[in-house]
Amino acid sequence: MRMIPAGAAALAAALATGAAAAAPAPKTLRFNMTTAIDAQGMHINTEAKIWVKGQRARVETTDPRGGIPVLMLSDGSQIRTLYPQQKRGTITAFPSGQNGPRNPLEFLVAKTDQLTHGATSLGRQSLDGHPCDVYQINKKSPDSTTTVKSWIARDTHPRLPIKVEMNTRVQRPNVTVNQSQTTRITGIQSGISIPDSLFAVPPGYKIVQAGAPGGPELPGMRPPGHPGAGP
Repeated sequence: MRMIPAGAAALAAALATGAAAAAPAPKTLRFNMTTAIDAQGMHINTEAKIWVKGQRARVETTDPRGGIPVLMLSDGSQIRTLYPQQKRGTITAFPSGQNGPRNPLEFLVAKTDQLTHGATSLGRQSLDGHPCDVYQINKKSPDSTTTVKSWIARDTHPRLPIKVEMNTRVQRPNVTVNQSQTTRITGIQSGISIPDSLFAVPPGYKIVQAGAPGGPELPGMRPPGHPGAGP
C-alpha cells in the first residue's frame, strides 16, 4: 500500500504497495493500516490511523525508526507532512499524471487492478468477517522472484485490499536476500460523521516547501554523503 512522498519517503515506502484505483473515493471512510516488513534479521512495524472525506485525507502514524509522531494531511492537490513535536512541517504537490492517483484514498491504498490484473484467482475466503476474493501474482526477473497475494474485500465500497502479502527473494553471486511485507487494513468504518477540523493544520505550525532549508528531518533521512547516511 502506498502513502505520501517527500521528506517521509522511507515511512511512505513502509506503508505503500500500489497506486490509483478506478473506483471513486467514498464520502467518508475510516480504517487502520498496519505494515510489517522483515528482511535479513530486521523487523519494521508501522501502524497508521486513516480518515478519508471526499478529496481529503488524514493519516496519523509514527516514524518506526525514531518513534516520532507524524501527521499527514491531503486535500487532493497538496500534501502536508507535519511533525507535532516540532510544530513544523512540509508541503508537497499531490502526484499527477495519467497514472497518478485521482483522490487521496487511491494514493493511500493499493490499486486494486494492479493486484488483480494478470493474477491467478485462488477463490474466496473470509477474513476478519469480510468475504474476499483472493489473488496471487508471481513475478520473475534474472535475479529475483516476487509473489504478491492479496485479499480483496467484496463488501466494502470501494473494494479494499484488506490484506496484501509480498515476498521477494533476490539471488546474486554469493548473496541471497529474502524480504517479506504484510499490510493489513482493519477497523473499516464507512459513511460515518467526520468533522472538517480533522483535515486542517493545527495552529502554530511553521510549514515550508518540501526540500527547502529549515524543513524538518526525520531520523535516517540525511542527505547522501552525510555521515551515517543510509545506502
